[in-house]
Amino acid sequence: PWLKSELERLGHECAILTLPSPESPREDEQVPYALEHATFDERTILVGHSLGAVVAMKTIARLDQRIAGLVLIGGFTTPTFKDKPRPFGDAFRWEFDFEKIRHNAGFIKILSGPHDYAVPRRQGHVLAERLGGELVEVAAAKPHFTATEEPIVLAQAIPAIRVFTTRPDTLFGA
Repeated sequence: PWLKSELERLGHECAILTLPSPESPREDEQVPYALEHATFDERTILVGHSLGAVVAMKTIARLDQRIAGLVLIGGFTTPTFKDKPRPFGDAFRWEFDFEKIRHNAGFIKILSGPHDYAVPRRQGHVLAERLGGELVEVAAAKPHFTATEEPIVLAQAIPAIRVFTTRPDTLFGA
C-alpha cells in the first residue's frame, strides 16, 4: 500500500492485483487472473515481489505487446529456499521463456537483497544473466523487502536520470 500511495503521489496510475488463492497459489489460477484483470500497454511497469515476480515473468511472457518495464523484487527461478520449503513448489512450472520476457519488457531491473532470509543471493544473478536485466543488490529496510516502507523499491520502480554535479547552478542550462 505504501508503494502504491507514493507512486500515485508522484502522478502515476497504479493497480494492485489481489491474486487468487494466496494460501495455496497456483500458476494456472494466478497468471490467467493477472492477464484478465490488468491492463498492459507501452506505459506499464510490472512490479513483482517474491512469488509475484514469478507470476510477473509468466504473465509478461504471455503478452502480445511490449510494456515499459519489469521490476522483480526478491524474485527466483526455482523453488529452493534458504529457510523452509514453500507450498507452491509443485503448483508452478519452473520453466520461463526468458527470450519472450526480454522482448516484451523495455527495461528489466532485478532487486536482490544480500541478507534475504528466503531467496538465495545467487537467484538475483541467475535472473540478471537470463533476462539481461540490471541487477541491483541492495540491503532492504527489512530482509526480503518486507518492510511496510521500502524506499529502494520506489527509487528503482521509476525510470530516472540521476545527476551528480559540483555546479548545480548550471543544471537548468544543461
